[in-house]
Amino acid sequence: MTMNTNTDSTIRQIEFELEKAEHGMGLPYDTERVGQLRKMLIEARKQKLSAGLAAMRRRDRRGAEEDWR
Repeated sequence: MTMNTNTDSTIRQIEFELEKAEHGMGLPYDTERVGQLRKMLIEARKQKLSAGLAAMRRRDRRGAEEDWR
């Protein structure tokens, strides 16, 4: 749960930074920064998905082990 919360807040923070970079917020549009933030967001989402899938696999293994008992 803590990992998901941390990952969620990281993703929200990157999304906010990306929104600021894309829409200026008083600063000139920085193509390089926008690209960097998009890559960071993609990586953070991949990590969250991987962690979720790993947790499901662990849960499924535990369930299968209990079925055999």
